[in-house]
Amino acid sequence: MFNKQEITCLIGKAILLPHTIKKPKLLAGVQIQYRITVQDKNNRVVCYTSWRTSHSFVANFLRMMYSQMAQATLTSVTDVLDAVYTLTHNATNSEVNLTVNVAALDDAFGIQTGTGTTAEGVNNTKLATKIAHGTGAGQLSYGAITVNVPAVTGSNTDMVITRSFTNSSGASITINEIGLVFGFKDAGNTTRYFLGIRDVITATAVANGNSVTIEYKLRTTN
Repeated sequence: MFNKQEITCLIGKAILLPHTIKKPKLLAGVQIQYRITVQDKNNRVVCYTSWRTSHSFVANFLRMMYSQMAQATLTSVTDVLDAVYTLTHNATNSEVNLTVNVAALDDAFGIQTGTGTTAEGVNNTKLATKIAHGTGAGQLSYGAITVNVPAVTGSNTDMVITRSFTNSSGASITINEIGLVFGFKDAGNTTRYFLGIRDVITATAVANGNSVTIEYKLRTTN
């Protein structure tokens, strides 16, 4: 649960101080966390969260891992456009599979934002209502993805995936969901895009002219 101070921050009325945040419980194994920071046009922080625990790996995440790790085909996998494909692994497509490293202006994969509030589910295959790239009504300008080299701190090894979005739509936009979408080749050697993680978040308002940075952290720990 979010505490009262955090919810106030996320609707843009206060700066959240680090000591008001309940930190995620650290468990052994593989974890995913996310963090959200809203900045104004002068890059001053309007509000932010600490790292929040994500609970929302979806089934397609392990389907992609299976195809890649077992070098196997896997049929009947639904992509973010609701089309059904066969996942494949071979020498030709291995450099694309599981990629999230997308350039600016491209909203096909990587970290995505949305306005939907449908509860997370293991069979989610896309965001409920994705916010498209652009400067029109209800759109955000998608920046490039950054994937950091894994770093070891104590018993944790962390890899952080980061993307920033700018609101030039002329009105405030509220983000209710975020997700991480991966590129993967189908049986015809065409890159398709599959949802691996989706989180419904506390409503986060991004005023016109402001930007929001979303980070996903994949952590292994012992």
